Amino acid sequence: MKTIITRIAKMKNLLSLSFVALIFLSFVTYQNFNSDYEVDSDFSMKIIGSSNVHDWESTINSLTGYASVTLGESGDIQISDCTVSIPVNSIKSSKGKQMDKKTMKALKEKEFPTIDFTLLSFGNVVKTDNKFTADAKGNLSIAGATKEIDMIINGNQLENGRIEIQCSKDMKMTDFEIKPPTALLGTMRTHDEITIEFRVVLKNP
Repeated sequence: MKTIITRIAKMKNLLSLSFVALIFLSFVTYQNFNSDYEVDSDFSMKIIGSSNVHDWESTINSLTGYASVTLGESGDIQISDCTVSIPVNSIKSSKGKQMDKKTMKALKEKEFPTIDFTLLSFGNVVKTDNKFTADAKGNLSIAGATKEIDMIINGNQLENGRIEIQCSKDMKMTDFEIKPPTALLGTMRTHDEITIEFRVVLKNP
């Protein structure tokens, strides 16, 4: 009889410990949920510039990107291990094929076929409901030159766990040792200053 009682007591203790462990693991997971995300096909990215003749705009039609996203209990969000790669030949100008050729040449597409971004830091997150702003810093590599850039991003936590990120960043072509393209025997000169605008959606595959 004593043996049976002892076994029952041990089983109760084991069940109690298992229940406590399960609650603890669930709490830890809820406190700090980390998952791998990828850039959805629902994105838009463009390069906006001007010249002494007219304004111009080029659209980026293809990219791949991945990130690690951590969601905290209070709704805090952290993004790390983020990389984005853009095929240079996916950049198409609103001014036609002649401008595309100039772009490919300026970006040294044959030697450096992709534009790459690697996130270095993500912080100063300010969250309001499902929206947030944050400071992001990363290395941007274009035409063989790498430069550290700072960005202020605007985010929005969408349904199904997706995360929308938008940003507008001003920079100069010469920062990456790119000579601004010219055309028409040099009578049309592209200005050095450009703006990169993008909207991407991170999804959990």
